[in-house]
Amino acid sequence: MAKKTEKPARKIGRPSGYSEELGEDICARVAAGEDIMSICESKGMPAHTTLHKWRERYPKFGAAYARARALSGEAAEARIQRIMDDARAGKIDANTARVLIDAEKWLASKRAPRTHGDRVEVEHSGQGDQGVRVVLSFGPAPQIQAPAIDAEVVKPALPEQDRVDQTSMSRAFSVPVKSL
Repeated sequence: MAKKTEKPARKIGRPSGYSEELGEDICARVAAGEDIMSICESKGMPAHTTLHKWRERYPKFGAAYARARALSGEAAEARIQRIMDDARAGKIDANTARVLIDAEKWLASKRAPRTHGDRVEVEHSGQGDQGVRVVLSFGPAPQIQAPAIDAEVVKPALPEQDRVDQTSMSRAFSVPVKSL
C-alpha cells in the first residue's frame, strides 16, 4: 500500500493586502478627520476589522495611525472655524452651529483626548495614619471654544430643604491608610 502524502494546510481567508502606501493613505485620511467606516467603504480599502488587525500586526502602522488620530483633532478645529464663519455670515443659524460645534468638540475629545479632551485633575495628600484626602475636580479642556450665542440662563428655584451649598463644587473624601 502506498503512503498518503500530507499537503500543507492552506490558510483560510483573503490575503492581508497590507502595504506601506495603503497604510499611509489610510493615515492621511484619518488625520484629515475622515471616519474609519467611510474610509473602509471606499473602493480598494480593507474592512474595518482588517484595519484593526493591521494596527496590532504592523507596529509601524499602529504608531502612524495613533499619530493620525491625534492630528484629526486639529482637523476638527478647522471645521469648527468654518462653522463659526458660516454662522457669522448668516449661512446657518446659531442653534445649528451650536449643535455642529458640540458634535465636532465631542469627536475631537475622543480622537485626541490629551489635547482636546476634558481635563481631570486628581490631588491627594495625607501623612502616616491620618488618612488620605482625595480631591477630584473636573474642568473643560481650554483648547476649543464655541462661539458666543445670545442666551439667558434660568436657574429654577429649589425648595429650602433641597438647596445645595454651591460654594464648593469639588467633592472630598478620606480613606484610612494602614501603616506598614
